[in-house]
Amino acid sequence: MTARREKESILLVALVTVLVMPTLFAGTAQAVNSSALRMWSEAPNVVVNAGETADFTIALAASTLFSITVSFSTINLPENWTYSFYLKDLQIQGAHLEAGQTATIQLTVDIPLNAVTGTYEFKVVASGNGLHDSYSFPVSADLPLTLEIQSPRPQAALSLTTTLPDIIAHVGETLSYPITVTNKRNVGDIFVLAVSLPKDWTAAFKATVEGQSQEVNRVYIEGNKAHELILKVTPPIDVEVGKYSIVVMVTSENYQVTASLQLTASVLGSYDIEVTNVNFFTDVIAGGKVDYELKLRNIGGSEITNVRVKITGEVPSGFTVSVNPRAVASMTPNQESAFTFSIEAKSDVSAGSYYIDFEVSSDRTEAQKFSLRVDVQHQVGSVVYIGLIPMIAAVVLFFVYRRIRRR
Repeated sequence: MTARREKESILLVALVTVLVMPTLFAGTAQAVNSSALRMWSEAPNVVVNAGETADFTIALAASTLFSITVSFSTINLPENWTYSFYLKDLQIQGAHLEAGQTATIQLTVDIPLNAVTGTYEFKVVASGNGLHDSYSFPVSADLPLTLEIQSPRPQAALSLTTTLPDIIAHVGETLSYPITVTNKRNVGDIFVLAVSLPKDWTAAFKATVEGQSQEVNRVYIEGNKAHELILKVTPPIDVEVGKYSIVVMVTSENYQVTASLQLTASVLGSYDIEVTNVNFFTDVIAGGKVDYELKLRNIGGSEITNVRVKITGEVPSGFTVSVNPRAVASMTPNQESAFTFSIEAKSDVSAGSYYIDFEVSSDRTEAQKFSLRVDVQHQVGSVVYIGLIPMIAAVVLFFVYRRIRRR
């Protein structure tokens, strides 16, 4: 029995020797394997931009005679580059394969943003033990890989962000967009600011300098730092209601890297009526009639409809007041319209000042309240006539008295 075991051991050692020895003498451009463990990649050469992540797909296969347990490492990968191995989205440091089993793992390599462009060659190493019954022996395989590093994409070196990409405003209002410019490089740079606007719109970048808000068209940002800006955008007063696109562009002066940010302005209509009369005063003769013209102008940015002038409260006693027209169907921006007050005072209305209250409103604006002062006067002839009556009566009485006295 002992002789038989010794014979099996000798045969197993011989077999292991046959499987492992080829690693000392054989290899390919993509992999160097032991017969107990094979490792290869169908895409060993990857091109990637600095600041991004490179992905390699690596296949492992164990011999049909042995189970394999290995751990993974890299050789010649730059020190400040980080990497990870994954199996079915699970991060791993090694793997176990039963005899004849295969597995596919993913290698991710994070390329620093400041990585020098060029070609980098490195190796992935799988090392561990093979096992058959109670016999264990070392196994290893390494896989040469290549990374071609290109210049970083613009968005990797420079980013623009905002917390308010879409602002709603009324016609005549200024829009304020907070913008953060981040320099992702390790070195400082000057960044030129620009903005693309709809026709006749204006804009300015504002930055806080020593506690004061100043208009700027370029800023210096240190490496791996961010700078806060406010973009002030002003639509023209006659802008139509709607949604408008605004594009912010920032260019690195030294590296010629450009980043852009899409913004939106949603403009709603503004509605306002102005009474353009200098004063609200007129006068009328008792028993007469007068017309007073009230002038209105649409000072908003949109059309207003059903413009009305309405008498409010009680009309003073002895007065008759009417307004013509009763309403104006619509008024476009800057359009003027006139309403006429026809005021009639009865002859017995005492002289003095009277007030007629009215309001101006529309379907789009709130009512504005006003008062029109009306001064009532009496005709001069009537006043003189009335004043002479007592005098004439006095003269008549005087002559009657003298005649009676003579008798």
